Amino acid sequence: MRPMTEEEWLAFAEHTVPAFAHELVKAGMTPQQARKRADESFAQLMPDGRLTAGQHVFVAEADGQRVGHLWLGERDDGPGGPELWVYDIETDDAFRRRGFGREMMRLAEEHARGLGDTAIALNVFDTNLAARRLYESLGYAVTGRRPGSTHMIKNLT
Repeated sequence: MRPMTEEEWLAFAEHTVPAFAHELVKAGMTPQQARKRADESFAQLMPDGRLTAGQHVFVAEADGQRVGHLWLGERDDGPGGPELWVYDIETDDAFRRRGFGREMMRLAEEHARGLGDTAIALNVFDTNLAARRLYESLGYAVTGRRPGSTHMIKNLT
């Protein structure tokens, strides 16, 4: 993994907000509510774009070819102390089901440890069964539920 360039960041931002809104619609929001929430969430989390303090956006590559992206954010409000939050992880279509998502999560955990975080957490939409299975296989435990999504965490200590 490597940090995104400015050009990659612009493409990421253009893709991520509508993709999040789409998932919110699948979880039960109206398209208008979903887009508003996605826009507001992204603006709140990334006020300074890819250079926002505490936010880390990466491109995952294999053999010099892009295979996906990962967005991590530092949070200090975890129940056990500081934790790294997985805001977005996506393996590009042509590279799915080949272990790249698993490797990106492993690298996210390594990054979290390097920052001194005690846990790594995420929300996964209930419709994303493949992702839920991946997280469970990596040792993530369900710690909460909202309509349409599940909160999961992995203790890194």
